[in-house]
Amino acid sequence: MHRIRGPFNVSLSGQAAAAAAARDTAFTATLRDHNAKWREWLRASLASNAIRVPPSQGNFVLALFPTPEIARAAFTSLRDKGLLVREMHSYGISNGLRISIGLEPDMRGVVEVLKDFGALGAQD
Repeated sequence: MHRIRGPFNVSLSGQAAAAAAARDTAFTATLRDHNAKWREWLRASLASNAIRVPPSQGNFVLALFPTPEIARAAFTSLRDKGLLVREMHSYGISNGLRISIGLEPDMRGVVEVLKDFGALGAQD
């Protein structure tokens, strides 16, 4: 069975939970607004000559550093502070980090750590 199942398949209970979540349009709107606010704040706070942040419409931003070594050092610094992001080298973007939009304290923490890597610092 495992050989013929589709990738990323979801259990019946998972499907039911997803359907219920999709029907909660008020909560979905709240999440969409939160992501839009903090995605733009994070992009503006990180964007500098040393960290490039391409436009995003998702629930994350892509932070591009001058070199893969700087990206790795930034990843390590974030990890050491308990802020987990995704390295992008397996996607052919060795100088990039994928940073998901999270809660305000986490977003501010990311900017605080990354200011040492060339970011301008948090915008108010």
